[in-house]
Amino acid sequence: MSSESVRGVKARCRTAEQQSHQSESILIKEIDNVNGMHFLVSANDFAPHSFRKTNGEISGNHYKVLESGALRFNFTYSLEISEGKSTGVKLGNGSWSGMMNDITEGACDIALVIAVTENRMKAADFTTPMGVSHLIFVSTVPFKSVSNVALLTPLHYKVWIFIGIAFTFQTLGIYLMLKLRDDDANGESFLDVVLWTIGLSTEQSFPLPKHIKSIAVIWVAFVLIIGTGYKCNLASFLSTPEPLRKPVTFLQLHNATQYSVYFDISGISGYDFFRKSEQTWIKDLRKRIVPTSSTSDCVISSFNDRTSVCIGWDISLPVAVAKNLSVPYKHKVTMYQSMEYIVLTYPSIAFRKNFAFKNLFNFIGMSCFEAGLIQKWTKDAVDYFICNGKQWSPSVNGTHFYEQLQNFYNYENNSENNQALRMKHFTTLFLSFILGLAFATATFLWELITY
Repeated sequence: MSSESVRGVKARCRTAEQQSHQSESILIKEIDNVNGMHFLVSANDFAPHSFRKTNGEISGNHYKVLESGALRFNFTYSLEISEGKSTGVKLGNGSWSGMMNDITEGACDIALVIAVTENRMKAADFTTPMGVSHLIFVSTVPFKSVSNVALLTPLHYKVWIFIGIAFTFQTLGIYLMLKLRDDDANGESFLDVVLWTIGLSTEQSFPLPKHIKSIAVIWVAFVLIIGTGYKCNLASFLSTPEPLRKPVTFLQLHNATQYSVYFDISGISGYDFFRKSEQTWIKDLRKRIVPTSSTSDCVISSFNDRTSVCIGWDISLPVAVAKNLSVPYKHKVTMYQSMEYIVLTYPSIAFRKNFAFKNLFNFIGMSCFEAGLIQKWTKDAVDYFICNGKQWSPSVNGTHFYEQLQNFYNYENNSENNQALRMKHFTTLFLSFILGLAFATATFLWELITY
């Protein structure tokens, strides 16, 4: 990327950051003044909802809701943000884990970003959902590859079958025409006729008997058309080979048994869906799941393995991709999303039961959502990680993962798209040539010994 392009990207990043700070001063219609009340808030480090930037500053769309409310309605808060803390599941003894435990045990008044479920609603109060999150999967972009049978792929297999049939009829026709002629030119063997047809097919020039030139001209015209199409398509295919096919729906993922399935279990409600589902194909897919403790681990694992996917929530996956698979100032999407979701959930802010200021926070959250600020703050989080990228240290610059990441960007920037044909393109051709030489040598030695 040129220095001018990098400066342009940096300028856009600074502009986005400035706009983000300006939006934080939003004025929400006055409802009440809570007169300096202090609230205890529990949160996990889960971008884009709440996370710490590299400079220690806290950000995120739900955190901005809390911050905007505090500025306008005169309350303060103490925020405990813990990396790796789960939203919470109900345990066998009736208690809860994670942030739900903080709520039910009175350790906090408010918990940021907990999806609404039936069991959780019995134990805590929630704001109206501030958006919808869908459980999807992502995978690496379909890298292009060259097959060992690339010399055959420019023509469909049915075309090759008809070429074989045409070659057989052509050879038999020439042979019969020679044998049915009543002259002295009948000494040619069937092998001679086969070699003539092969020579005509490869556009070689050699003397032919006059009475077969008409059929030879027809064959040459046929070969010229087929051969031109083959050579043009071969050049195109070797320059831009066919992308690898990847699953784009969950049912296709189930059928693609060669694919590993990484699952971000930090979003517990999605994992619960797979764990409790009675559908046979989901049970089969569940057996292949490799749990990961964070969205970052999930997308990195999938990026390192081309035949794998990462299942997670569509609101957090883009942030994890930007955070872990971005080289600073190179704005590229390195993963692609499935074409469907399998389940959805509703991110909300949770409170202890009978919390007196529930309606106030509900109003603050919905005002931010309806004004488009939740969506903007979500985009700000993604842009922040894209602009900063992964701050790779010199110690990882030579690792396989970093080289793979750099190769992806080089490929996307078309710096290596048009390459000279390499040995791998002609593996089958050279193998056939070597086998042919070996067969010819063996035949010569056999004849030498026999005669």
